[in-house]
Amino acid sequence: MALLEKYPSNTAIDAQLRSVGIDPARISSFPVKDPSTIHPSQWPLVITWGISWGVVGRHKVMRYDFGLPTALGVAVLNETQSTITRTIGGEEEIGTSTTFSISATVEASFFGAVSLSVTSGFSQTWSSSKKFSDYLDVPIPPGYMSWLELKPVMRILDGDFVQFYKFGLDFVELNRFSGLVRAPGVEGTLQDVLSVREAKVTPQMAEILRSASQGEDPAVQQNGDTLTLPAIFAAALLGESAKSTDVTDQVRPA
Repeated sequence: MALLEKYPSNTAIDAQLRSVGIDPARISSFPVKDPSTIHPSQWPLVITWGISWGVVGRHKVMRYDFGLPTALGVAVLNETQSTITRTIGGEEEIGTSTTFSISATVEASFFGAVSLSVTSGFSQTWSSSKKFSDYLDVPIPPGYMSWLELKPVMRILDGDFVQFYKFGLDFVELNRFSGLVRAPGVEGTLQDVLSVREAKVTPQMAEILRSASQGEDPAVQQNGDTLTLPAIFAAALLGESAKSTDVTDQVRPA
């Protein structure tokens, strides 16, 4: 079940569609088109007496739900016999994903169409990506590895996009592409969740990591009494056995 659902007012969008002779109730019957084949110049809405074209988004619902957990920055392994305190965390940019194909060529045009439709239907702005930068000083027991994990709130648009090209009274093209668009974003009391992940490292795994730190340009690095490696690697190696502690309020106090 979604954390939150919002329903749009499509009055203005439906008026735009009807102004060029498109019945919003018939969108589902239009042929499906790959949006990557739409030329960037054909996305902005242009309506004249003679020729009209553009891409119009018409959404059914915007859901908010958690996205996939994302490990931030570096993980730290304590190789001493005592608990130590170290800073974990880092930066990560999370962008937009879709259930349909969007090429790099039309990406800017697509984001423009999404932004306009969200502004019109939901009275909101739309960001195609968000950069997270979170750090926390944590105590790490001997023989344990710790890293910071983000569970971002994602806005999920579910709806249709109509692509048309009209010459006089005749449609040269009248197509649609439909599906989900996901991008980070919170609303109201919703917030991204940050957790410290902590897992025991076996002597065998620690030895393998120490050996890896001796290679050329290693991802694993020896730093005195600790070993560090990308948190995404730590999550892959130890995620199933790691204990999780919610530290959202510590990292982002109200």
